[in-house]
Amino acid sequence: MFGIGKKIKKEIYPQILLFCKNKIPFLYSKLNHLSNLKIFYKIKNKKKILLNFKNNLDYINKYEYKINSQNNEDGLIDYIFSKIENSKKFLEVGFHYNECNSLNLIRNGWNGTLIDSDNKICDKMRLYINQCYPNQKINIVNEFIKKFSLKQIIENNNFDFFSLDIDGNDYWIVKELNLSKIKLICCEYNPFFGKDASVTIEYNEDHSYKPNFYFGASLKAFTNLLKEKKFELIAIDSSGTNAFFINKDHLGDFEILDPIKSFKNSGACTYKEFLEINEVLLKRDGLVFLD
Repeated sequence: MFGIGKKIKKEIYPQILLFCKNKIPFLYSKLNHLSNLKIFYKIKNKKKILLNFKNNLDYINKYEYKINSQNNEDGLIDYIFSKIENSKKFLEVGFHYNECNSLNLIRNGWNGTLIDSDNKICDKMRLYINQCYPNQKINIVNEFIKKFSLKQIIENNNFDFFSLDIDGNDYWIVKELNLSKIKLICCEYNPFFGKDASVTIEYNEDHSYKPNFYFGASLKAFTNLLKEKKFELIAIDSSGTNAFFINKDHLGDFEILDPIKSFKNSGACTYKEFLEINEVLLKRDGLVFLD
């Protein structure tokens, strides 16, 4: 008896939606809109939480928390930008409408551009922004990013924050960019490449993410590349997912981290599983070793 509401929500309501979609499109549109509003309300009103990853922590990890980010990145971003001047402008490439690094920034009055290759995710984000933040300047672009796709938008704007997470050619895209006007960069690295190898996947214009651990580049590869572009590693989120690099002009009192000493294994598996994945991954074809 007490589970009837949950059963209706889980089993019956989706059937009603499907029926309306096929037979009563106007009603389907209304129901879908109400469903979206409920989701958007939850997104907008999320509270701070701390995901508990105890993983070779650095001092800066004490500032971690999650609101709308994938892990505890929101706290790191808030802390870093509390220490440096900024114009509240971001570029995020690779996002989800209810979980990304810029949602909390938007909540705090930032403007910027969101880019993703998934049309449905872009449409949802447009609805969310129009409903919850109609007065902010948020540009949402549906585009599959290739090696030179971001060159013009970065050169023509003064973004404070650049977040990149496309699970593929990330290294090769960063390599082609003039990042001198950016203050802080967040890159998702591939922890399964391990701490010692400077390695990335081969550039493949048509690369599509598959859950086989073949994506992106190692933390060491990103650190070396961005050091050449005058950025220093100052934070790695405790889940072992994202690394933060600051423009040397804004380094201030931030501690520069060593990518080997501060390396964090993936929080998504046990250490034994991590070692097994790492061993297989480094032997596969399609890798470029950069050392």
